[in-house]
Amino acid sequence: MKQSMSVLRSLLLSFIITGFADASVAQDFPEPQIPSVDNGTPKASPSEKLNSNTASLGAASPVGSQSAELTTPSKKTLQGGLSVTGIIETAPVTGNRSFSAVTEKNFSNWMGASHPKFAMFAEKTMNQSQVMVISGWLDNSAKILRYFGIPHTSISPDMLTRPDILKYSQVVMVDCPGIIPLAGQDVLRDFVNSGGSIVTTHLALGNCLEDSIPNFIESTSTDVHNVSRREVIGARIDQVSEPLVKRVVSNGYWRLPSINEPVKIVNPKAQILVSSENYKSQYDPSGEGALAITFPYGDGYVLHVIGHLFNDSSSEHSLEDFSPEMGISMRQGIIANFVIEGLKQKRSNARVQGTSKSR
Repeated sequence: MKQSMSVLRSLLLSFIITGFADASVAQDFPEPQIPSVDNGTPKASPSEKLNSNTASLGAASPVGSQSAELTTPSKKTLQGGLSVTGIIETAPVTGNRSFSAVTEKNFSNWMGASHPKFAMFAEKTMNQSQVMVISGWLDNSAKILRYFGIPHTSISPDMLTRPDILKYSQVVMVDCPGIIPLAGQDVLRDFVNSGGSIVTTHLALGNCLEDSIPNFIESTSTDVHNVSRREVIGARIDQVSEPLVKRVVSNGYWRLPSINEPVKIVNPKAQILVSSENYKSQYDPSGEGALAITFPYGDGYVLHVIGHLFNDSSSEHSLEDFSPEMGISMRQGIIANFVIEGLKQKRSNARVQGTSKSR
């Protein structure tokens, strides 16, 4: 019954929005022949020019209208005294949002500066099955992963129920809206429990995550017609582990899709990674203001974001929450960091098969 309600719910939303490698061993990339690295930045070149074709799509002199430099990360003390190295410290955003035209070069530049070993050796050392994208019609993670140079395989939600479909996977991306068969939700639960990492975008929370890995975070949305404006709001990094904020701005813009599905924290192990006072005051009845949340489950990890990995624009080359210091958006940088960390995780193959069916 719940599955049929989820399908009906997402149909309504769509009208509104009009050879394998052994994954039991963590990914290890060879040491590249580059200058010594500090926080992912070659010391010989602390900044890198973005594509010279980067141009504005909007106002007369927007932030993204000039060629941006990848800013050297700093050390920042966040709320609660957490010291974070590798974050790009920026002032809270005010006024008009940043937006720009972006190309594949923007993404490869950021990846090369943030994860130079991965960028240099991913295609030679990775198998496409290690990152699996569960496709959805409201997001397009596969395209952005390709821009980042992250090998991956895309499958339909129904294929998630096939035996051993995730046997050699280390990271799973569940694209919005995340309509997953119940049997597939059990597969996802076992996958994370065995040491896998999963990313869910936006509506995959209510449609998938809160049932497949329950009692951590929940959707507070009870009406599919609870529509927020498509807009860009100010966001900030909250408390989080260092790897997820490498070369990510401490304050930036965040693109909201048309449908509002706020997140309620129900387990203190779930930590807010990115929050927004704008979102909290306008759209979030729970009072959390959370835009990105991460938590451990079993031997694995989960990341959920409000919004999508794809650009959320009428044009795939327009990035409406562009961060000039990064060359991409903060949501895209955070998700990419999570994927890279997930590829370093070890999975226990002995626990992959049907170990955690209870809800």
